[in-house]
Amino acid sequence: MRVSATTQVGTLDRNIDALTAALPRVVDTSDDLFRMSVAGRDNGKRAEAGIAIGEWAARSGVRFLPTNVDRNLGPLGEVGGFPIDLAARTSLGQVHIVAELRGVPGASVSVPRDQFSEAGVGLVRQLENRAASLPKLIAETQQKRVEAETTITEVDARIGDPFKHSDDLRAAQARQARVRADLAAMANDQNPRTGKTDQPAQASADEPAAARGRIKELSDRTRTRGADEHLTDRGQTPNVAPISPRRPRV
Repeated sequence: MRVSATTQVGTLDRNIDALTAALPRVVDTSDDLFRMSVAGRDNGKRAEAGIAIGEWAARSGVRFLPTNVDRNLGPLGEVGGFPIDLAARTSLGQVHIVAELRGVPGASVSVPRDQFSEAGVGLVRQLENRAASLPKLIAETQQKRVEAETTITEVDARIGDPFKHSDDLRAAQARQARVRADLAAMANDQNPRTGKTDQPAQASADEPAAARGRIKELSDRTRTRGADEHLTDRGQTPNVAPISPRRPRV
């Protein structure tokens, strides 16, 4: 908010300078003093100026301007001491013709494209009033600047203020911590640890020792069988050693 207000102050300062510089150029067009040029032709009556604007719009094909392109249409004429610049501005498929007094920020009139040709005297009077009300426009711009400065001051004053919802924030954080603790306790209850989980590990640890004992027993029997065959070949009676029964594994 502060950045936006600061940017606005800069823009308003430039506008105030431009409006102040334009003020001495204002030409009185009230009553019989009215003068307005349209497409290079001077008009001493408002009705004549309105007709001239409609003719210019017809020649320029304003009614057929595309709805998707902004473009500058060039100068229309002059009133109140200021040139009039025209531009087509599009928004959401709608085209408006914007007439602005050159060098006078904020002194503009917007008319829908399809109504510009028939704007006539109404458009003439609005442009005339924009030039005549220049002092009022300066005052309005200065007021906007004061409001923007006030916004900056208020934002700066609130920078050191404590967060007004800090107590609610701490309470919410405490509730969140309790919920996490409850969820962790529930997870432990659903997955209890018992002594049964150690039994497979113990069994797997005994299996290599049992296998080694079995291999040794088979090796002894093989050596005994080989010795008996050798004695038989020599005509001697082999000594048969009884094989001790296999101890069951517990």
